[in-house]
Amino acid sequence: MTTAFSPGHITCFFQPVSSYNPLSAGSRGAGIRINLGSTVMVKPASGKPITKINGNIVEGEIVRHVARLLDPDQEYDINIKHDLPVGQGFGMSAADAVATSLCVCRLTGKDMAEGYRAAHMAELSEGGGRGDVAGIMSRCPQPLRTVAGLPPFGKVEDTFVSVDKLTLFTVGPQIETKSILSDRKIMAKIREAGAVATDEYLNNLSLKSLFEISNRFSEDSGLRTSEINNAIHVLEEAGHRAAMCMLGNSLFTTAPKDAVKEIIGDVWAVSCSATVEEARVTRIK
Repeated sequence: MTTAFSPGHITCFFQPVSSYNPLSAGSRGAGIRINLGSTVMVKPASGKPITKINGNIVEGEIVRHVARLLDPDQEYDINIKHDLPVGQGFGMSAADAVATSLCVCRLTGKDMAEGYRAAHMAELSEGGGRGDVAGIMSRCPQPLRTVAGLPPFGKVEDTFVSVDKLTLFTVGPQIETKSILSDRKIMAKIREAGAVATDEYLNNLSLKSLFEISNRFSEDSGLRTSEINNAIHVLEEAGHRAAMCMLGNSLFTTAPKDAVKEIIGDVWAVSCSATVEEARVTRIK
């Protein structure tokens, strides 16, 4: 039995990039690596393999795909514990994939570079995030994906933008990432808005710019809902920065958790921070 932890990753804005080679596919864009994420325990299955998330049995297509890529001859029981809700733009599926790949690589003696590739390919194949694995792999608190994909094709740069404590909160139900990323019309708008946002941010790296460009992207791409728009407006009126997490009915903000609850109301909210913490194996038994 092996247990591993992976930090999550918030995508602020992104430009989807397609390629016949999955290692050069994914997205350009900016994100924030966060200290909350996913803890995964993996062990060889003695019968029919089971996948659980927070104690509930699920199909777990992405983590199953990771395990098959790394070890097609062995079935595994996979037990996942999330620090954050899924489907809200917090990078939980990518954190699951990375932590699972760490476990299977440790069990099979494979190099983790192969594990990251498996996590990235599983995310793309199963409709997860398109750039979260690259962001998590970078170990930059505020990474900028300047070239889509994973090394040796992809490139992620450290912006050295300081991100202090953040609050994450939700204003609606989860969004199925796969349904958004499979819609050609929506993707065309996202691609155009994401290209502009990424190029603009490359020329103006700052926390202020990160929030401003994120907000223009969410509006220009058509992804921003009225609930998110209202939340951004009232927080900015109160002197706080806020922007939408991609892709979720959720926001990240510089406002403390208590201030969010006072201004927005009774919403799910949690405090977190940007991190350089690496994904790592935490226990072997």
